[in-house]
Amino acid sequence: MKEIVNIDGYDIEYKIIGNGEKTISILQGWGTDMKLYDAMADVLSDLGYKVVQLNLCGFGASTEPREAWGVSEFCEIFVKFMNVLGIKKTSLLGHFDFMNKLEHFGVSKKRRKLTIIK
Repeated sequence: MKEIVNIDGYDIEYKIIGNGEKTISILQGWGTDMKLYDAMADVLSDLGYKVVQLNLCGFGASTEPREAWGVSEFCEIFVKFMNVLGIKKTSLLGHFDFMNKLEHFGVSKKRRKLTIIK
């Protein structure tokens, strides 16, 4: 079931399936919606993972940024999202374009324990 959390005045649409000990967060590519990865999330959940899917600002039902955002703003909102949900350790799975940007800007430097899966 989709939920909404408000972070810094932005509504972020997300859903969590599965209740595994290990967490995988799926991030969509530019111009797509988290539902694109539903089948993959179902498989990962069946394999015993807790799966987090979200639409970053400007995608799906998440709030459009009030001004133009760069990669650093998307990374920052993602880190805040993880903090609000209390997720301290996750693997990241997603579209190559965004994953490279996250890696480049060093989301893991934000004191998160992240594994990038491309």
